Formats: sequence, structure tokens, C-alpha cells
Amino acid sequence: MLFVYLVHHIVCLFQTVLSVGRQQGVHQTLHNAIASLPTGLDPDTNLTLRVANAVYYNQSRITVLPGFSQNIQRLYGRALKPLEQPNPEAAINSWVEEVTDGMIQNLLPPGHITNSNTVLMLLNAVFFEGFWVNQFSTSHTSESDFTTATGSVVRVPMMYQSDAVISFNNIEALNAQVIELPYTGDRFSLFLIMPNTWDGLMNLERRLDGQMLNRILNNMRPTVSADLHLPKFRLSTGKELNDHLMSMGLRTALSRRADFRRMSLRPLYISKVIHKAIIEVTETGSRAAAVTSVGITLYSRPLNTVHVNKPFVFILRDKTSGLNFFMGRVTDPSHE
Repeated sequence: MLFVYLVHHIVCLFQTVLSVGRQQGVHQTLHNAIASLPTGLDPDTNLTLRVANAVYYNQSRITVLPGFSQNIQRLYGRALKPLEQPNPEAAINSWVEEVTDGMIQNLLPPGHITNSNTVLMLLNAVFFEGFWVNQFSTSHTSESDFTTATGSVVRVPMMYQSDAVISFNNIEALNAQVIELPYTGDRFSLFLIMPNTWDGLMNLERRLDGQMLNRILNNMRPTVSADLHLPKFRLSTGKELNDHLMSMGLRTALSRRADFRRMSLRPLYISKVIHKAIIEVTETGSRAAAVTSVGITLYSRPLNTVHVNKPFVFILRDKTSGLNFFMGRVTDPSHE
């Protein structure tokens, strides 16, 4: 999940959702994980990985507290930036496009920020480009049948490689097979888990949990030689995640009961979480990009109406010493 890269204090609100205890030092753990990644282009493997975070804020409407700003820089890099006016969406879209190598463009439509009360925008972007250890020849790609989850058959461009060196396992508990396609450098691979029947995907997804997935991927068999047929594909998705996050238990942060006082003294809550992702799998390898944006909105508390129109008591008090210097009552203000 890309949410693991969201900035300090915000991640605290996701601890219940992600089942991470405070004692585990979630922020430092995430910082260490990000720092351990091979960022940028690795000339030895020709593999590119970028993980970038940014926090844009409206400096004319909100003051970011020093502690929050320091934690941002210490744990997530120099990510704090003022929103550019009068078109803040353009700068954010440009940042996303640059980090994702142009795969994700126009994340925010014009007016997304300016037409709302959004004063903070949290962003996480990931870009990956890797090349197969054994690449497919484009001359071997041809149209072939693919059975969909509804049982219908469609024609798709199918890549082919004879004597492909892959890792392969049969998973009886899932009635499925898992295939590992390594990228150059041996650190990253593309794993495919395919049911043995065309209608088995729902059952697979229902039975596959995190622990089982870890066991499967950590216990792949040695490589074998096989004739490999793999469809070329490009998938893209864009979703608003508010409802999904609320169903997972993240409710307070998405309501006006949210408490972001460690970020700013102004009343804030998460108004909209947007996620976009794209992956391309071709003869040479894979390109993938994803971005998550979290809009933080300033809300105005309703003005209370106080109408002093009845007899009252008054007290003039020194709050430091606790002494009441004057006390009295007013029953008719028209008289002294």
C-alpha cells in the first residue's frame, strides 16, 4: 500500500488501519525502509526506482507548527512546500508528472484546490522501470486467446519466449500456480498468481491473506526452463479512497472530529484521498507509477450566538493567582 509513505503524524491515524503499534516506531521504520531503497537509475542493472513525498500548504491560511515541519524534514526529506498561487494544481501536477516520468499527468483538475477549503495536500509518488533478465522478442508476439473471469474469450497480444528461465510453483491450497519473472539486478521480480480454472479468481482472492502471500513468495522453487506465454498489458486505475478507508476503520480523520493539532492549531480534517496507478508490461520489462494525494481541509467551526439579555453575575478574576477582584450582579443595565 502506498499509504505507508504518508508523512509524520498523518501516519499515526493509519496505525489502526495498518495494524501497526506505536511501540514499533512506525515513522522511523518507514524512513529506514525508504532510505534502504535503491533510488534513481542504477547503472549496473538499468533499473529505475523513485519514491518521493511532498506536502504542499497554503502559507497565507495556515501556519505549520515547527515540530511537524522538523519531523517532515527529518523523516521524509525536504518535502514541505508552499502552494503556488493562483494555480496551485499546476505545480502539483508538474511535480507528479516529473516523479512518475510522465506516466501520470493531470492528477488534480483545475480548481480542485482553489475551489475548496483545502490548505494542505499530502502527496506520495512511486515510479518503477525494470527490464527482464530474459527479454521477449517483439517478433514472437502475436494475437492469442485469453479467457476472462466471466468465461468470455478475447484476443490479446501474447508475448512468447521459448526456454524462459523462471521460478514456478503449484499452490494446492489455492488451486493456483505462481510464476516469478525477475528483473535485472535480482532485487525485483514480477510475481503472477494464476488460478488453475478460469472462474477461480474470486476463491483465490478470498483465501489469500498476507501471511500466506509472504510464505508463497518467500519460498519459490529454483529456476526452471519453460515455454512462457505472457499477455502484454497496460492497466490504469483512479479511485477516491474515502469510503474504502472509512470501511477499514479510518473514520475520525475523515470527519470534523479529526485532531491535527500537532500539525496546525487550525481545525483540519482529511477531505479527499485520491489514488492513481498505472502499470505496463511489455517485451522488454515493466513500467509502473502510482501517486496518492491526501487533501487536508480547513473547516470553520460554526459561530456561537451569545445573547446576554437576562440578569447575570460578573467576575473579574486574576487567572494567574486565582483571585477574584470584582464580583457582582447586573439585574437592570439601564440603571447604575
